[in-house]
Amino acid sequence: MADSPSTSKGHPAFRRALLKISGESLRGSTKSGIDQDTVRYIAGQIGDAHKLGVEMAVVIGGGNIWRGEEAEQWGMERATADYAGMLATVINALSLQVALEDTGIDTRTQSALQMQAIAEPYIRRRAIRHLEKGRVVIFAGGTGNPYMSTDTASALRALEMGADVLLMAKYKIPEWTGRLDAFRRDLNQLRTGRATPSLIENVSVDYYGSATPLKQIASISAPDARAILVQPWDKGSLREIERSLQRSEMGFNPSNDGSMITVPIPPLTNDRRQEMVKLLRRKAEDGKVSLRNVRRDGLDALRKMEKDKVISQDENRRAQDQLQKVTDGHTKQIEETSSAKETEILQV
Repeated sequence: MADSPSTSKGHPAFRRALLKISGESLRGSTKSGIDQDTVRYIAGQIGDAHKLGVEMAVVIGGGNIWRGEEAEQWGMERATADYAGMLATVINALSLQVALEDTGIDTRTQSALQMQAIAEPYIRRRAIRHLEKGRVVIFAGGTGNPYMSTDTASALRALEMGADVLLMAKYKIPEWTGRLDAFRRDLNQLRTGRATPSLIENVSVDYYGSATPLKQIASISAPDARAILVQPWDKGSLREIERSLQRSEMGFNPSNDGSMITVPIPPLTNDRRQEMVKLLRRKAEDGKVSLRNVRRDGLDALRKMEKDKVISQDENRRAQDQLQKVTDGHTKQIEETSSAKETEILQV
């Protein structure tokens, strides 16, 4: 996240700044929703800039609660899905407003959607007046139009407010979440004695020179508990799919009838269950190492920022504490997921 913008002399480098905060950053180490400790940390960072005399405006996303693009894939009409996402940004804005006001900072929330009971309507001149009076202004509801991202809203509001700088605070959440999601995908491929498409859907197949997840090139189904059927959309890929399944760590023995592939899932023996548990524990440890690598990169970046006088020693310390909290939270999720999967594998 961007820290208090200042020069080496301690004076503000910018008179007025607009900060874009992704919705994902508010969830901290949780899977979704709002982590109040993270919100308070972000409010403290905004407060540090505000105390330097910077006029602070904020545009906030809603991806921790709702993502319009994903809802569209479920079958919801895109415009409706995007409006729902705008409502999510209002929830986030109110949470941040409360956290800022708890630190004694006068704050106003303006929404591009009309919601008079809880937020002011967006009025450009009123927003500028709030900034001039030393209030932090939070912009919710994006631009008020579907098909427009909150990044677009950030650029628009920065221009309208006459901001000297637009700061994009993303927290590298996609990287954290990506490591955790990769671990969960790996676990889906561990056999538990029952046939499910998730066992093989992410098996990597060399598809015309490109490593491609099986689910992207074939229809996968499990008509019963003992077999998975794979129907390639391109019959020319049958042989390569068969080879990829044979090479996987799961010990599959697929059969190819020339039009589809059948993957038998025999009951697990006790020895095979123990092998699966060992593999599971190895994947869990790999996942933890992956998270520690992300933390290491973050610590290196913070040390460089302090050395270059971009952040103070205290700001570096607070950021390191937050980084450790996020690492611990994701590590705990790996341990809990791994423990539940081990129980599932050993259950006869």
